[in-house]
Amino acid sequence: MSTARFRQIGSALCLACFPLLLLAAEVIAPWHSADESESQSLARAGDQAAAVNLADLLLFLGVLLAVPGLLAVMRLTRARAPLASLVGGTLAVSGVVAGMLQAVTDQYSLLLSPLAGTAGVADAVQSSSAWVMTVVLVVFLVGTLVGTILLGVALWRSHAAPAWTGLSFVLSSVAGFVSHSVDLMWLDVVGGALLALAALVVAGRVLRAEEPEPAPTPARLDPAPARSAA
Repeated sequence: MSTARFRQIGSALCLACFPLLLLAAEVIAPWHSADESESQSLARAGDQAAAVNLADLLLFLGVLLAVPGLLAVMRLTRARAPLASLVGGTLAVSGVVAGMLQAVTDQYSLLLSPLAGTAGVADAVQSSSAWVMTVVLVVFLVGTLVGTILLGVALWRSHAAPAWTGLSFVLSSVAGFVSHSVDLMWLDVVGGALLALAALVVAGRVLRAEEPEPAPTPARLDPAPARSAA
């Protein structure tokens, strides 16, 4: 098996698997209600520690596979939709990497859960000066919303996959954003399922895509033998 074919199969598998892992993590993880206080959030994490840990592990694995998977979509669409592919892929990769913030936050909630009823713990969390988390959150929101929409546009414009896959990318992004805005878990799950289904189809197209032929190695010219003086 050539290196190009190995990369093609590996990236297609990553593309097919990462939305399923993220969807499973979303289903297993306890839902963060919008009106939940910090004390309630810490207590919930402690009460459902097994589910939180499993969801965070699946999220971590999904993020790892998402990077080569999204790069495969960029390679598939870059010929006919270069701008949407480049910008959308860059934002989407940034967004999923920033999504690890959720796992980090959950793990800190587990560490602090024994102190959920302690006076001042919730206030300390709310008044924290950790402003970098806000930057990461903005990257996550912009990347997963705008980046995924642009990748959907790239799929639609490039005709590299059925048109409905591009629409599914767009709808999954919008559904995920709206679900957390209006506090509807089922809408987030539907969006994740749309992305997983579309990714499976696009992964099949990645497998069948023709890899560019490697550039021929220039012939090596041996130096002419030096002529001996007569």
